Amino acid sequence: IQILACLDSDCTEEYTTSITADLSPTGWIGGDRQSFSSGDTLQLWYTTAGAPSLNALGTTRNQEAVNPPRCYVSGVEQPDCSIQFHDSGFIFDIPDHISAEPQTVDIQAIRKDDETQTCVPGFQDVTREVNFWTTYSDPNTGFLNAEINGSPIATSSPGTSITLAFNDTGTAQFTFTYPDVGQVRLDAEYTGSGNDAGLIMLGEDEFICRPDHFEVVVPDNPEATDANGAVFKKASESFQIEVSSVNFAGNI
Repeated sequence: IQILACLDSDCTEEYTTSITADLSPTGWIGGDRQSFSSGDTLQLWYTTAGAPSLNALGTTRNQEAVNPPRCYVSGVEQPDCSIQFHDSGFIFDIPDHISAEPQTVDIQAIRKDDETQTCVPGFQDVTREVNFWTTYSDPNTGFLNAEINGSPIATSSPGTSITLAFNDTGTAQFTFTYPDVGQVRLDAEYTGSGNDAGLIMLGEDEFICRPDHFEVVVPDNPEATDANGAVFKKASESFQIEVSSVNFAGNI
């Protein structure tokens, strides 16, 4: 946000000395009280959805503005000095797939509105620690952990922290593997710290894993190939069949 200290209504003349001002709303990088010169660009980091109003109040008598602030976007004056911040989160899609088959997944930081858009520059060319966990849907229990980039993922919040590198479009990529079958949900959560303090971003996706194939085994079957082979069972005698569900990696 560029701040001009104007000495006339058309801003043809600017205040030429350094200004110390209390800026609002809270969340300016470097602190809400800053010293700057007219024309400097400052950064505001606002972590909750809403439309706060911008203002700058000089901290000495000769720096107080006589008139209220005027705000412009791309050179067009706005009816007020509010700035809209949208709720944000993650969007990703894990397709239904074969159990244990690695999936390359794009995760994107987005703003939540009727016209979902990428959330940049807040997540542009940065590395962030995002927590992931899985929840069993159908069946509601399981025994094998999903993995992201080779790391086993927890089955409850707060999950397992995974380092992701977001590119200039606010998109990161990871490899997901689930070695079991069934319907499962993957949750993602980012809790900010430092300049991100107060920012919470959530996302989730549900998918189904199916077996790669079934293996059928008949215990003690001599597998006779002709009349000279060993007898297994007489007609009408019951026998056991073992059926195994096998995943993409060849494991049960």
